[in-house]
Amino acid sequence: MVVARDPLGTTERWPWPNLTADRLSLWQPIPVGLDEDGELVTLSLVERNILYGGEPGSGKSVAQSLGTATAALDPDVQLHLFDGKYVELAPWAGCAEHMIGPNQDEAIDVLKELVADMDGRYMQLLANKRRKLRPEDGLPLHVVEIDELAFFCNGPDRAANKAFTELARDLVGRGRAAGYIVKAATQKPSADTIPTYLRDLFAVRWAFRCSTSDASDTILGKGWARAGYSADTIDVAHRGVGYLLHEGRRPVRLRTFYLADLDLYALAAHAELLRADAHRDQALEEGGATAKQLHVTE
Repeated sequence: MVVARDPLGTTERWPWPNLTADRLSLWQPIPVGLDEDGELVTLSLVERNILYGGEPGSGKSVAQSLGTATAALDPDVQLHLFDGKYVELAPWAGCAEHMIGPNQDEAIDVLKELVADMDGRYMQLLANKRRKLRPEDGLPLHVVEIDELAFFCNGPDRAANKAFTELARDLVGRGRAAGYIVKAATQKPSADTIPTYLRDLFAVRWAFRCSTSDASDTILGKGWARAGYSADTIDVAHRGVGYLLHEGRRPVRLRTFYLADLDLYALAAHAELLRADAHRDQALEEGGATAKQLHVTE
């Protein structure tokens, strides 16, 4: 094969296929981009945890947003957002159960709640002799989105760093079967900022433009740069191009679909209305069931 040009180096923007969707399900694969052959690349998040990494401006924020938008447009999903900059996840605040800014103590308190809920779910699974959550169980999936993971793991308080990291490791390590999905992003998840016992638990890795092959390997895993998969080879002008290590045995080079800021705001506004309608319908259904039960009792 003779390559005359980089097929992913185009200036054309590819809109997300689900941009006008009325409602989505996180149990279904998410279209995230096109590979070098023009084939659609999808990503399944259920029973998986994903780590995004790359330089600022490399396109990882848009890649994150594809999963977040899908979760927001599924009213059966509960979103828990941790944002070290306040503004990165701000469009989705109205869809979230928790919206935590750069406050390590608040983040630790919320993680404690989530771990306790996870343990309760495992007791439910045990009581029903089940190994993992299924769609027909009627329990919501939980998406825990952490932007600027290094901020929460590497603050000035060592005790707080350890507490946050161990709680996060517990969710990533044990949460999959209970319906917990952790999506975390950072520029470079090196061992001096994010402990390897947390970083190495992320099975799905997505590396965008990096300055060195070593930085790329901290995201994808050791040895991939030597095998020819290094994000430092991505042109700085090619935003949205990255290597995704997920279903196959090797990373896939792809370019993400595009979401402009206005698209994010429109999706978030629609998701808020969708969730409000779903909660209202649920309340009416529960109220009707209670009234019926009272009538039968009388």
